[in-house]
Amino acid sequence: MIDSKPRPRNPYTEDELAEHARIARAYNAEKRLEHDDVQHDISVKIWMKNEALKNIGGQWGIEANKIEEGNYPPLWRKHPSFTPPIEGFDVRKYDSMNPIGKKEE
Repeated sequence: MIDSKPRPRNPYTEDELAEHARIARAYNAEKRLEHDDVQHDISVKIWMKNEALKNIGGQWGIEANKIEEGNYPPLWRKHPSFTPPIEGFDVRKYDSMNPIGKKEE
């Protein structure tokens, strides 16, 4: 057993705790609004793109709806991001859990 002094339970006063809670609530509310704005913008962009594709007629509409072969994100990308992939970048060079040359078992 280690003999050490017990730490004080709470180094903050009730007023400080209330102020910290108020700041945390305000931060969370603002971040939620910011997140909602970004998600709304993305939804509107997707909706507008789909509406534009529906309204393009004739041969141009057929060409616009084609999916180019090989125009997909790299398979190592685990989540969507706002930046395009960098040519020649290999994440395994920087990944300590799965480096290049390490054989998977």
